[in-house]
Amino acid sequence: MKRTRHLNFAILRRVLRVITAMLRAVFGSIAHEETRMRHVRVASVLVLVASAVALVASAQERKLVPAEFVVRPGLVRYWTFNAAANTRIAGRFRASGGAGNDIVVIIAEWNECENWINGHAPRSYYHSGKTTNGRMNVMVPGQAQYCIAFDNRMSTTSSKEIAADITRRDEGW
Repeated sequence: MKRTRHLNFAILRRVLRVITAMLRAVFGSIAHEETRMRHVRVASVLVLVASAVALVASAQERKLVPAEFVVRPGLVRYWTFNAAANTRIAGRFRASGGAGNDIVVIIAEWNECENWINGHAPRSYYHSGKTTNGRMNVMVPGQAQYCIAFDNRMSTTSSKEIAADITRRDEGW
């Protein structure tokens, strides 16, 4: 999260430098006060536009899991992530391998995910049940550490190949 904010501020700084250079090149030699005030207003609007661009850049989608991976028999494979308030998790997945081509997927806060990995019932934001493929569009509400987990514990001999396109997008301002 800190890295993303740092990158967004770097983008904003670059945009502001370009706008400043353009304004100096175009309006640097203007002496008339009324004209200067008009240009200050134009510069203010440009700064607001640059800020909006930076906010849009900060809401970029980020992949949560690799596009393809394997979950070995009898195991759970998971990824953790930190989320801001109002983070949307969306995408789809497909399992192949074994007799049923099946997998179980959950999204939960890390504590609940850890409980689930250890065989306890979780309180989750998404739970696919045993399925071959699925879609998700889930809003996780608060700042916390979450996990997305793929469970192949139902299979004792077959690995599952997973194809996934699952992203997160911070929508809270």
